[in-house]
Amino acid sequence: GLKDNPAPTTLLAVDDREDNLYILRQIIEEYLPGVEVMTNTDPGEGLEMAYEHPPHGILVDLKMPGIDGIEMCKRLKAHEKTRHVPVILITSQDTTPGLRALGLEAGADDFISRPIDNIELVARIKVMLRIKDAENQLREINQNLLRLVEEKTWKLSESESRWRSLTENSPDHIMALDRDANILFINRTVPDLKREDVIGTSFYVYALKEYEPVARECFEAVLRTGKPGKFENIYRSKDGILHYFESQVGPVISPTNNEITGLTVSSRDISDRKLAEMKIKESLREKEVLLKEIHHRVKNNMTVISGLLQLQAKTVDDPKVVGVLQASQNRIRSMILVHEKLYQAENLAKIDVSEYIKSLALYIPHMRGESPNKVSLMVEAENIFLGIDQAIPCGLVITELLGNAFKHAFPDDRTGEIRIRMRVKNDQTYELEIGDNGVGLPAQIDIREPAGFGMQLVRLLIQQLAGTIEVHREKGTVFTIEFPPKRPQHANSSST
Repeated sequence: GLKDNPAPTTLLAVDDREDNLYILRQIIEEYLPGVEVMTNTDPGEGLEMAYEHPPHGILVDLKMPGIDGIEMCKRLKAHEKTRHVPVILITSQDTTPGLRALGLEAGADDFISRPIDNIELVARIKVMLRIKDAENQLREINQNLLRLVEEKTWKLSESESRWRSLTENSPDHIMALDRDANILFINRTVPDLKREDVIGTSFYVYALKEYEPVARECFEAVLRTGKPGKFENIYRSKDGILHYFESQVGPVISPTNNEITGLTVSSRDISDRKLAEMKIKESLREKEVLLKEIHHRVKNNMTVISGLLQLQAKTVDDPKVVGVLQASQNRIRSMILVHEKLYQAENLAKIDVSEYIKSLALYIPHMRGESPNKVSLMVEAENIFLGIDQAIPCGLVITELLGNAFKHAFPDDRTGEIRIRMRVKNDQTYELEIGDNGVGLPAQIDIREPAGFGMQLVRLLIQQLAGTIEVHREKGTVFTIEFPPKRPQHANSSST
């Protein structure tokens, strides 16, 4: 152990007799080569030597004039530089146990009696130096641990300070919960609660009853899966005001065993947003009621007009005039159906095309007095919804072409079938197909330059839809109309 020490090992021997010091020096130099020995016959000077150059061990004679060995031991152990230096007291054979006890109380580490045995002295010095070396190593390890603890403590304190600064300055309510949802920390509370009163209480105390299951389900899911979650919660303050919160929940994971030990909850007050949403919803409800009333009144007014046309038709004897009035009545009825469907629908902006076409298909043959046994009517329509600006022209087109099919396709009580189909084509175009297996459209009728008012109206309506129309005359007549889902603001397309 002594050879491995890079610094020279030094001992200090203090005895008022020079001959005793000479013997000690001779023994140490012979048996412990490499160990330097400092000596002094004056206890006071010996203390100064020890303070100035602390040795690895000190041998002190117990009985000396002035400052004896016990007093010197006390002073060595009291001084900052020598309190850890081991001390061996050299005693005489007549030293009493009481005197030895005083030496131990003064801080002596060992004793050796005169006459000194060389082997015993060397052994005790070696033990003393080994203990001293072990103590130095332990002391160094302890100092390193203290430095490490101080460093970690400082970093932890800095991290905590940074975290507290973030949480204290955050506008959100940040909480740390245990696995049972008890609040361990909260950075801020609502005005009518104090932070110290909230700590230790359950989170569920501050949730309305109907929202507690939502919070509990979210907490349990985060504890079970470790994945973040969120929910909305309402707190009613003592003055009865409702505070709306949106809460983000995350797991607290132990760094030692990766187990989830609790939860963090960051709750943001969204009361202003919620109140604004409520006002918007209330305003929308009011507008929906108003819009329903408008559709209802438009429908009623158009029904009055349709009734007037019906009354007018009864006063006219000319079949052509009656036919014109009935055609106008049918057109008005197709528009009435749009407003009626919108009035009854939950969505006031869109109309269900399938239901609308079926209603038209029932109304038109009924108004014309057609027998259901003569011409069957088949309707196929996909789940399509149109706005009022497309539903009305689309309905008028169906009314015109369906009326023409009943009127011209099956003369002389001929039986047959009329088909109406509407679908989405290529996810970009609506395709409306109206066909029959009747006598067919005469070749002289050009749908690009129609002579009759009905087909002229159809052409104008298709232009309004920014669409196209084609006619197929094989095995009856089939009209195919295509138009885009949303009518362009500046439609500049023409029919083909």
